[in-house]
Amino acid sequence: MNLLGLFIAFVGIQTLIFNACSAMTYSLMRVRVKKFVIFRGPKLACWHVGGCEVSLRLLPIGGFVEHDQEMLMTRNLGMRVLMSLSGLLGTACLGWLLLGGPEFLHYVQRTLVHLAPGTLHPTTTGVDCVRSFAVLAQHSFGFGLGVAAAVNVALNLLPIPMTPVFRSILEIGGYDFTEKTEGKPQTKGDKLIVVGCLLLLAVHAAWFVAIGMFFYHLMA
Repeated sequence: MNLLGLFIAFVGIQTLIFNACSAMTYSLMRVRVKKFVIFRGPKLACWHVGGCEVSLRLLPIGGFVEHDQEMLMTRNLGMRVLMSLSGLLGTACLGWLLLGGPEFLHYVQRTLVHLAPGTLHPTTTGVDCVRSFAVLAQHSFGFGLGVAAAVNVALNLLPIPMTPVFRSILEIGGYDFTEKTEGKPQTKGDKLIVVGCLLLLAVHAAWFVAIGMFFYHLMA
């Protein structure tokens, strides 16, 4: 399997596991799941399963689970935090099983160390980081998937919107995630989410550039 195929496979498998763990936890807590989305962008296929819309989309850049927010807010704090972290925990278990504990933690730490330099210099340091991952990914499919899971966990540990850790911090801080009514003044939490989303967009853009430059050089 070529590198692009590996990249799509790793993202798809992790998204499926992350979403499945989230959806199962919501269901166990009796919170309705509205959408289960693999990848992003235009829909390639769509199914309806028990009132939940399941869709496969074009761009291999993650996915999401949409749940009934009002039902979620009726659950206690411990349940809400568990539901926010369930996908992250599932991904961490995958990486732990494939790599073993010490190796998994090594690659989580390694990702966190290189994240800031790669984000600030996507066309140089960022490309080198992507190249290092590509070398590891070709070691074996299981090993590459484990490293990809470690990278995913490291990214989701960052306290920026709307990662599971960030949502959990706001939940513990008492932030209300229910839909805001028109004319209601913004809270500090609302403003923090707006600023954080812009930061997250910038980080994603930098790494899309790094990945794009890597594949451009690879095919040139």
